[in-house]
Amino acid sequence: MGFFDSIRRSVAFSRVEEEQKYKFVLEEFESGVIREGLWGKAVADSEGDEQRTKSLYFKYRVRSLDDDGIVLSTIEKEISENNIPTKSMKPKKLDYKSKDGNDYRMCRTYRDPAYSNRLCKECGVAIDEGVVFCFACKTMND
Repeated sequence: MGFFDSIRRSVAFSRVEEEQKYKFVLEEFESGVIREGLWGKAVADSEGDEQRTKSLYFKYRVRSLDDDGIVLSTIEKEISENNIPTKSMKPKKLDYKSKDGNDYRMCRTYRDPAYSNRLCKECGVAIDEGVVFCFACKTMND
């Protein structure tokens, strides 16, 4: 396989991909989904000609699909490079049980403002304002 064959194949794939994008935009347009900002740009650039407006909108929308892909891949790259957790990752499961086996969320005084700036009776760790459950040693501080 020669150099020119690989270029021809690349161009052919590019044209097929572009055709699929135009098909998507046409179906989107016919179903009533219109990106208002792009439509406004098309109206402005077409100087009021309705057919030209549609034509420019399709062109702009296909370009925006490419732009969306570039932006998305850039965001995904930054997320992976900076180890930023995403919604698809499972969050750490919190243990809501105290040492005596009770669920601290069921305690009426779970967020009682009367308990402010205190230390845990068991481990001495500072407890946030209004919280009666110590996350460090998992004890209730009534």
